[in-house]
Amino acid sequence: MLFRSPALLDGRDVITTARTGSGKTLAFLIPAAARGIGMRPTRGMQPEALVITPTRELAVQIRDVATELGMTAGRITGGITPGQTTREATGKGLITGTPGRLKDLIGRGELRLNNLRYVVLDEADELLSLGFLRDVGDILRHARDQQPQGRTLQIAMASEIGRAHV
Repeated sequence: MLFRSPALLDGRDVITTARTGSGKTLAFLIPAAARGIGMRPTRGMQPEALVITPTRELAVQIRDVATELGMTAGRITGGITPGQTTREATGKGLITGTPGRLKDLIGRGELRLNNLRYVVLDEADELLSLGFLRDVGDILRHARDQQPQGRTLQIAMASEIGRAHV
């Protein structure tokens, strides 16, 4: 489990599986918060942390947990208007969202990933089984291309035990 490994605190990439209800969300948010990632407001839609989820319900849940940890957190998902999206995600150090909406805002230049330091693929197995492989790959490639010289992007992938493993 992520709690037992200092890898995220050390800035290393991680792939893990865990049971539902085991604390995955806290396991990937606490190391980011402890390192100061996603804690401060940013300019525009330029997060330091991005959590990609397969559903808007999960995105809302993660945003709420991140906010409880003191992170500046917003979401980008379907089901809200463009104006609500702008209000929800502008100035946030951590953004959580679904692949299609994230990719759409990246393509329009509204969501910029040049400040990004930390990416989480939550329920990565579900992202793949729902057909989001291409969108997630495009988002990650764009994020890596936008990194300033010498900065490495940390990636964590989590899936649930009992589902197809990544």
